[in-house]
Amino acid sequence: MVSMFRAAVLACAVAIAATSSASAAQLFVTGKVTAPTVDYGKTFSLLATYTPSTTASAVLNSATLVVGNQTWSTLLGGTSPAITIASARNAFTIAGQFTGSSPSNVGDIFTSLSLNITAPTPVAARQATQANIDALFGARTSGLGTLTLVSSGSTPFGGPILNLEANLPPAVPEPGSLLVLGGLGLFVGRRMLARRQNKAAAV
Repeated sequence: MVSMFRAAVLACAVAIAATSSASAAQLFVTGKVTAPTVDYGKTFSLLATYTPSTTASAVLNSATLVVGNQTWSTLLGGTSPAITIASARNAFTIAGQFTGSSPSNVGDIFTSLSLNITAPTPVAARQATQANIDALFGARTSGLGTLTLVSSGSTPFGGPILNLEANLPPAVPEPGSLLVLGGLGLFVGRRMLARRQNKAAAV
Protein backbone atom coordinates (compact mmCIF):
# COMPACT_ATOMS: atom_id res chain seq x y z
CA MET A 1 0.00 0.00 0.00
CA VAL A 2 2.80 2.38 0.98
CA SER A 3 4.74 1.58 -2.20
CA MET A 4 1.63 2.29 -4.28
CA PHE A 5 1.21 5.65 -2.52
CA ARG A 6 4.86 6.54 -3.14
CA ALA A 7 4.51 5.60 -6.79
CA ALA A 8 1.44 7.81 -7.11
CA VAL A 9 3.22 10.76 -5.45
CA LEU A 10 6.24 10.29 -7.73
CA ALA A 11 4.04 10.13 -10.82
CA CYS A 12 2.27 13.31 -9.74
CA ALA A 13 5.60 15.10 -9.18
CA VAL A 14 6.87 14.03 -12.61
CA ALA A 15 3.64 15.25 -14.22
CA ILE A 16 3.91 18.63 -12.47
CA ALA A 17 7.56 18.97 -13.49
CA ALA A 18 6.74 18.11 -17.08
CA THR A 19 3.88 20.63 -17.14
CA SER A 20 6.11 23.34 -15.64
CA SER A 21 8.89 22.62 -18.14
CA ALA A 22 6.47 22.57 -21.06
CA SER A 23 5.00 25.96 -20.07
CA ALA A 24 8.38 27.68 -19.96
CA ALA A 25 9.61 29.69 -22.94
CA GLN A 26 12.98 31.16 -23.87
CA LEU A 27 14.21 34.39 -25.44
CA PHE A 28 17.73 34.83 -26.81
CA VAL A 29 19.05 38.34 -27.39
CA THR A 30 22.43 39.36 -28.78
CA GLY A 31 23.96 42.77 -29.31
CA LYS A 32 26.77 45.11 -28.39
CA VAL A 33 27.84 47.69 -25.82
CA THR A 34 27.62 51.27 -27.12
CA ALA A 35 28.95 53.15 -24.09
CA PRO A 36 31.27 53.90 -22.31
CA THR A 37 33.50 54.56 -25.31
CA VAL A 38 36.24 52.22 -24.08
CA ASP A 39 33.75 49.34 -24.07
CA TYR A 40 32.16 50.15 -27.43
CA GLY A 41 31.66 47.08 -29.59
CA LYS A 42 31.93 44.49 -26.83
CA THR A 43 29.32 41.84 -27.48
CA PHE A 44 26.58 40.76 -25.13
CA SER A 45 24.08 37.92 -25.09
CA LEU A 46 21.08 37.21 -22.91
CA LEU A 47 19.31 33.88 -22.62
CA ALA A 48 16.12 34.31 -20.60
CA THR A 49 13.69 31.59 -19.53
CA TYR A 50 10.24 32.84 -18.58
CA THR A 51 6.73 31.65 -17.84
CA PRO A 52 4.26 33.17 -20.34
CA SER A 53 1.31 34.97 -18.84
CA THR A 54 -2.09 36.37 -19.80
CA THR A 55 -1.27 39.42 -17.66
CA ALA A 56 1.10 42.21 -18.72
CA SER A 57 4.13 40.59 -17.06
CA ALA A 58 5.78 37.19 -17.44
CA VAL A 59 8.02 36.00 -14.61
CA LEU A 60 11.69 35.47 -15.46
CA ASN A 61 12.62 32.05 -14.09
CA SER A 62 16.31 32.23 -14.98
CA ALA A 63 18.68 34.26 -17.11
CA THR A 64 22.27 34.15 -18.26
CA LEU A 65 23.84 37.43 -19.31
CA VAL A 66 27.28 37.56 -20.93
CA VAL A 67 29.09 40.85 -21.57
CA GLY A 68 32.63 40.62 -22.85
CA ASN A 69 34.30 37.98 -20.68
CA GLN A 70 31.91 38.36 -17.73
CA THR A 71 28.89 36.13 -17.06
CA TRP A 72 25.93 36.77 -14.75
CA SER A 73 23.78 33.69 -14.25
CA THR A 74 21.98 34.05 -10.92
CA LEU A 75 18.87 36.22 -10.66
CA LEU A 76 18.19 37.76 -7.28
CA GLY A 77 15.00 36.50 -5.69
CA GLY A 78 12.49 39.05 -4.43
CA THR A 79 13.35 41.61 -7.13
CA SER A 80 10.49 40.61 -9.45
CA PRO A 81 12.50 39.83 -12.59
CA ALA A 82 10.08 39.90 -15.50
CA ILE A 83 9.28 40.56 -19.14
CA THR A 84 6.64 43.29 -19.18
CA ILE A 85 4.54 44.40 -22.15
CA ALA A 86 4.32 48.20 -22.42
CA SER A 87 0.95 49.95 -22.18
CA ALA A 88 1.20 50.88 -25.88
CA ARG A 89 1.53 47.11 -26.60
CA ASN A 90 4.33 47.66 -29.16
CA ALA A 91 7.24 47.02 -26.80
CA PHE A 92 8.37 44.98 -23.83
CA THR A 93 11.02 45.37 -21.17
CA ILE A 94 13.26 42.65 -19.80
CA ALA A 95 14.27 43.57 -16.26
CA GLY A 96 16.11 41.76 -13.50
CA GLN A 97 18.84 41.95 -10.90
CA PHE A 98 21.76 39.55 -10.61
CA THR A 99 24.43 38.54 -8.15
CA GLY A 100 28.08 39.25 -9.07
CA SER A 101 29.57 37.99 -12.32
CA SER A 102 31.99 35.21 -13.03
CA PRO A 103 34.98 35.24 -13.01
CA SER A 104 35.53 38.77 -11.62
CA ASN A 105 32.49 39.19 -9.33
CA VAL A 106 31.58 42.44 -11.10
CA GLY A 107 28.42 44.01 -9.72
CA ASP A 108 28.57 42.04 -6.47
CA ILE A 109 26.90 44.92 -4.63
CA PHE A 110 24.30 45.67 -7.29
CA THR A 111 23.69 44.47 -10.86
CA SER A 112 20.55 45.57 -12.67
CA LEU A 113 19.54 44.92 -16.27
CA SER A 114 16.83 46.77 -18.17
CA LEU A 115 16.42 46.10 -21.90
CA ASN A 116 13.57 47.59 -23.95
CA ILE A 117 12.52 45.91 -27.21
CA THR A 118 10.31 47.98 -29.54
CA ALA A 119 8.37 47.00 -32.67
CA PRO A 120 6.39 49.18 -35.09
CA THR A 121 3.07 47.36 -34.69
CA PRO A 122 1.34 46.68 -31.35
CA VAL A 123 0.03 43.26 -30.40
CA ALA A 124 -3.70 42.82 -29.95
CA ALA A 125 -3.69 42.58 -26.15
CA ARG A 126 -1.37 43.62 -23.33
CA GLN A 127 -0.54 40.05 -22.40
CA ALA A 128 2.93 38.59 -21.94
CA THR A 129 2.17 35.43 -23.87
CA GLN A 130 4.87 33.66 -25.83
CA ALA A 131 3.09 34.52 -29.08
CA ASN A 132 3.05 38.25 -28.26
CA ILE A 133 6.65 38.33 -27.03
CA ASP A 134 7.85 36.39 -30.09
CA ALA A 135 5.87 38.67 -32.42
CA LEU A 136 7.31 41.87 -30.96
CA PHE A 137 10.83 40.45 -30.79
CA GLY A 138 10.72 39.15 -34.35
CA ALA A 139 9.58 42.53 -35.70
CA ARG A 140 11.81 44.67 -33.46
CA THR A 141 13.20 47.91 -34.85
CA SER A 142 14.94 48.95 -31.65
CA GLY A 143 16.50 47.24 -28.66
CA LEU A 144 18.10 49.58 -26.14
CA GLY A 145 18.96 49.11 -22.50
CA THR A 146 21.36 49.56 -19.63
CA LEU A 147 23.34 47.33 -17.31
CA THR A 148 24.03 49.06 -14.00
CA LEU A 149 26.95 47.71 -11.97
CA VAL A 150 28.03 48.56 -8.43
CA SER A 151 31.11 46.61 -7.42
CA SER A 152 33.21 46.36 -4.28
CA GLY A 153 36.38 45.90 -6.35
CA SER A 154 37.78 46.92 -9.70
CA THR A 155 35.91 46.08 -12.91
CA PRO A 156 37.00 45.43 -16.50
CA PHE A 157 34.55 48.05 -17.75
CA GLY A 158 34.97 51.78 -18.26
CA GLY A 159 32.10 52.81 -16.00
CA PRO A 160 29.26 51.63 -13.73
CA ILE A 161 26.62 51.87 -16.47
CA LEU A 162 26.87 50.05 -19.78
CA ASN A 163 24.56 51.06 -22.62
CA LEU A 164 23.36 48.06 -24.62
CA GLU A 165 21.99 47.81 -28.13
CA ALA A 166 20.33 44.60 -29.32
CA ASN A 167 20.91 43.27 -32.82
CA LEU A 168 17.99 43.71 -35.21
CA PRO A 169 16.51 40.95 -37.38
CA PRO A 170 17.86 40.76 -40.95
CA ALA A 171 15.98 42.94 -43.41
CA VAL A 172 13.47 41.17 -45.64
CA PRO A 173 13.50 42.41 -49.27
CA GLU A 174 10.33 44.11 -50.51
CA PRO A 175 8.23 42.08 -53.02
CA GLY A 176 9.15 44.60 -55.74
CA SER A 177 12.86 44.11 -55.04
CA LEU A 178 12.45 40.33 -55.23
CA LEU A 179 10.79 40.68 -58.64
CA VAL A 180 13.64 42.87 -59.91
CA LEU A 181 16.26 40.45 -58.60
CA GLY A 182 14.39 37.50 -60.09
CA GLY A 183 14.13 39.22 -63.47
CA LEU A 184 17.81 40.13 -63.40
CA GLY A 185 18.77 36.55 -62.59
CA LEU A 186 16.62 35.25 -65.44
CA PHE A 187 18.18 37.75 -67.88
CA VAL A 188 21.75 36.86 -66.84
CA GLY A 189 20.95 33.15 -67.05
CA ARG A 190 19.62 33.49 -70.57
CA ARG A 191 22.67 35.46 -71.68
CA MET A 192 25.01 32.82 -70.28
CA LEU A 193 23.02 30.04 -71.96
CA ALA A 194 23.11 31.91 -75.29
CA ARG A 195 26.88 32.31 -75.05
CA ARG A 196 27.36 28.60 -74.41
CA GLN A 197 25.16 27.73 -77.37
CA ASN A 198 27.07 30.13 -79.62
CA LYS A 199 30.41 28.62 -78.54
CA ALA A 200 29.08 25.11 -79.14
CA ALA A 201 27.90 26.10 -82.63
CA ALA A 202 31.27 27.65 -83.45
CA VAL A 203 33.07 24.41 -82.55
